[in-house]
Amino acid sequence: GSREVLIAEELNPEKSINFSLNINHFFSFYNSTATLDLDIFHTYFSNKIIPDYDQDPSLIVYENLTGNSISKGISLSLKQNFDFPLNYNLGITFLDVYSVDDDNVKTKQEFAPSFSSVFLLGYKFSNGVSLDWTTRLTGPMSLPTYPFPFERAEQSPTFSLHNVQLKKQVKDNFNIYLGLKD
Repeated sequence: GSREVLIAEELNPEKSINFSLNINHFFSFYNSTATLDLDIFHTYFSNKIIPDYDQDPSLIVYENLTGNSISKGISLSLKQNFDFPLNYNLGITFLDVYSVDDDNVKTKQEFAPSFSSVFLLGYKFSNGVSLDWTTRLTGPMSLPTYPFPFERAEQSPTFSLHNVQLKKQVKDNFNIYLGLKD
């Protein structure tokens, strides 16, 4: 971009301690097997290297965080491949990502959305053609701020990205793809 990168100090390696719990449940649903996954996670960082976009509008400043940083959340997904050539995958993740400085001030980490979700629906035709629709929904997130005339909101709106892909298998190791993004 238009910003100069400044490494403000000799950077120390990041350190982290992570806890995660994963629970999987397999069950029959409409004569096929479905999978339900639940993930709970918590990561504690020290020496976290976080880019600072707000110190100077012409710089991205990298330095070790003097406090600590936390990334925690919960994720849930449901997937199923039916006996006929249809499959789906639905997932959502809720996140809380922030840092705490030495004065115990909590700051949300930029570019870390509060939630994200994904949905995939796929169908495979008998002639070797498959059609997939994928959508990703991203929740609001903190953004760096800029002075006039480039000012914008401090938080992004919720937004989505949609992909449609058509794939034709021509030979065992050769496929043709056609895709659309919105």
